[in-house]
Amino acid sequence: MELPQIKEIIAKLLSLEWFKKIEEIVAVVIVVASIAIISGVVRILTTQSIPLYGIRVFAPSMAFQTYAEFIVVLVYYLLGTAGIFLYYLAVRQRFSERGNNYAILGATLLVLFSIIGILTGITSKF
Repeated sequence: MELPQIKEIIAKLLSLEWFKKIEEIVAVVIVVASIAIISGVVRILTTQSIPLYGIRVFAPSMAFQTYAEFIVVLVYYLLGTAGIFLYYLAVRQRFSERGNNYAILGATLLVLFSIIGILTGITSKF
């Protein structure tokens, strides 16, 4: 390696641009881990799941949670979070004017679908 190449590599390492990408990755991991904890991963790992036969996803009691129920709730929470993030991008005007309108429409649909799914899941437990 020649001296200019070495200087360029050192400048890239010291510029901390790679650190910003790591920050974004860590932030996404923390958000997904938080959503998994809220969805019930701790309950799934610490308690025994009840067997459900047929096509039922949600356990008929608030005292139990199935693996399928955890996955469904996790997906609904992720959809709601994606919708809120899409709202954020639209408000910050990261897209064109037309793109912002579509982003707001898509974000509204994601959040609405998430709310309806979670409310449907809660009502099916009773």
